[in-house]
Amino acid sequence: VITKEMEEEENKLMEQGERKEREMMEKARESWERDSHDMRFKRLQHLLQKSNIYSKFLLTKMEQQQNEVHCETCAA
Repeated sequence: VITKEMEEEENKLMEQGERKEREMMEKARESWERDSHDMRFKRLQHLLQKSNIYSKFLLTKMEQQQNEVHCETCAA
């Protein structure tokens, strides 16, 4: 025999379980978003570093070419 109190207790426990599950899912989602944001930030930082290195490389090459042209005109 199932009493009204038993049904109420079962419903109460089920609601608590669902609430805890929702809280855990929300925490997991927030953690994933935070990790995802950190990962995107690190990737962007890496790309910016590579871009900076390449820019310096190009600047050095351009300066070398300019010096070669300047030396050629001086020698002529």
